[in-house]
Amino acid sequence: MKLTAFVLILVIWTTGRAGAADPKAISHVTPVIPEGRYVALCFHDIRDDVRQEADPDPVAMNTKRLASLFDWIRAHGWHPVSLDQILTASRGGKPLPSNALLLTFDDGLKSIYTKVFPLLRAFGYPALFALETGWLEDVDNGKVVDYNGNSLDRNGFVSWREAREMLDSGLVEFATHTHRLHQGIRANPQGNLEPAAIVRSYDPVKKRYETDLEYYSRIRSDLLR
Repeated sequence: MKLTAFVLILVIWTTGRAGAADPKAISHVTPVIPEGRYVALCFHDIRDDVRQEADPDPVAMNTKRLASLFDWIRAHGWHPVSLDQILTASRGGKPLPSNALLLTFDDGLKSIYTKVFPLLRAFGYPALFALETGWLEDVDNGKVVDYNGNSLDRNGFVSWREAREMLDSGLVEFATHTHRLHQGIRANPQGNLEPAAIVRSYDPVKKRYETDLEYYSRIRSDLLR
């Protein structure tokens, strides 16, 4: 059976009326992932001080909330799997377990080592970390910038030594999250910066945008790096 990753809501809450919910009227629906398929969950930064309703980072998760999710996964018979297991199953090898789940974490932020990795070891769960290797390189050079050229905390990213330690654990796999595409490039004659991965760059000397072939070559070269 062809493997398919799809998006679904982990827990569906239904009530009989709007506003404050009557606990007795709430039903918990635990989804079941079809055999041979898996769900991929994507996370970013994990912090102890994330404010659920008003945090400046809308994709960050509180450490305790992630631990609670891991508890939920275990209690409801979901099974985190590695990317290697998914690839093996897709090639006709050992099939995936029931309710297969791929845990992924983007950007190579420091919290994958300080917060996520200890939880993975405690639960015995595998995970896939997608590294933006240009940022990791910049940590060594002393300056890390975002799409708009703003400086980022160089201590906010995992080191290569820490990455190797996690790899050696057997629980962690790594994927590319690009090398230099998490930065801004000139996107128009006005000089606006836009994310390098999703726009055609503008050359002010030649007064033109890059072609589709040039864009494809730039993306491919970055991923190969």
